[in-house]
Amino acid sequence: TVRNWGGGIYQHDLFYEICDKKGLMVWEEFMFACSMYPRDAAFLNTVKEEVKHQVLRLMSHPSIIIWSGNNENELAMGSSTATAWYVETTINPFRYVVDYSYLNTDTVYQTIHEYDPSRPWLPSSPSNGIL
Repeated sequence: TVRNWGGGIYQHDLFYEICDKKGLMVWEEFMFACSMYPRDAAFLNTVKEEVKHQVLRLMSHPSIIIWSGNNENELAMGSSTATAWYVETTINPFRYVVDYSYLNTDTVYQTIHEYDPSRPWLPSSPSNGIL
């Protein structure tokens, strides 16, 4: 399995064509990584368009075996001052969980599921499965 890291780039079509031909499985992450993101409507609408574009572009490739919402955004929030990457997330953790949910669950996941409900979804890599 090849993981297309969420802190990198969306690969060119040729990459997926080669994976299809060679029997490589692709773990596809969306390009949100190691950060907290805004939840204003303008930003979330842009995210929805990005996700829609990528899902429609890639869903015909049998090499795509799973969609992942992001790289380490859950981990970045942490559960305590000892594990959080950003002090802000420990001062008002509820705000960041809500912001994360608006981005990842309400926008990224819902858009993926609307266009490609056939593939599994992982909220974050890694994920605790709770958020």
